[in-house]
Amino acid sequence: MNKFNIYLDILRTGLENIRRASRAGDIRQAMLEKDHIANLPDQLSKKNFSDKMYWDNGRRDYIRRASPDFLRRFMPLWEKLERSMQSEKAGG
Repeated sequence: MNKFNIYLDILRTGLENIRRASRAGDIRQAMLEKDHIANLPDQLSKKNFSDKMYWDNGRRDYIRRASPDFLRRFMPLWEKLERSMQSEKAGG
């Protein structure tokens, strides 16, 4: 899976989480989900997109504030993204 598709899956998961939180009446979590993914489409459309901005800022903030049930859904995607970033650094 290429890195762009991983980010698409992160967006998809965030949208699903917004729906889940909204249905449960958890507005705080729904807003946190929105904040987590809101900048990704714009960032991904830029030629000079940096994983670092998402990885060090958006993801970390989300980890600090998210409910474990919602956070858990991103873990496999972040593992894939981390492997992809490491592979890029290694030249692969």
